[in-house]
Amino acid sequence: MAKQETMSPSDLLYTLAVESQKQSALLEQMQNGARREVWEYLVVFVQAQREGWFEYWANGVKIPDLDNKPMYYVLNYIGSKGWELVSITPSGDFYFKRRKS
Repeated sequence: MAKQETMSPSDLLYTLAVESQKQSALLEQMQNGARREVWEYLVVFVQAQREGWFEYWANGVKIPDLDNKPMYYVLNYIGSKGWELVSITPSGDFYFKRRKS
């Protein structure tokens, strides 16, 4: 059986205090280093007006520059602005998000 080391109460308290300071410093580093991510969201709705003619709406506002553009063009355009496609619904809603600056 190995000999068990014993610490005096004052040595034990000192060791605990040092370890507590290390843990507190580590926790503070983690909290300061952790960046809270804030997102903004965009909902794009595609509306068919007549055969071969489409309108696009972003968060309820019509985007006339994208009228009748093919969907791949619209997706590339929105993606070039930093938006990431998150979801598509059967009703024609496209959900995007990006980190807010």
